[in-house]
Amino acid sequence: MARKTTPVVQEKSSSARGKVIGTLLILGLFVVVIRQPAEAASFARAAFGWLGSVGDALASFGHAIAN
Repeated sequence: MARKTTPVVQEKSSSARGKVIGTLLILGLFVVVIRQPAEAASFARAAFGWLGSVGDALASFGHAIAN
């Protein structure tokens, strides 16, 4: 008769670590927005401007490849 084996369930510790890091980042962002709202808004405006320019550059690249 063959022996039955039970499946081994492995827990992912990186999931818990990721949740803790994400929570700390969100709390840190919240503290910065509460303590220095003008600087946080300026940073957000600059970051979204940079993301917009990256999007424009990728669109230009895509159009250049298509032609």
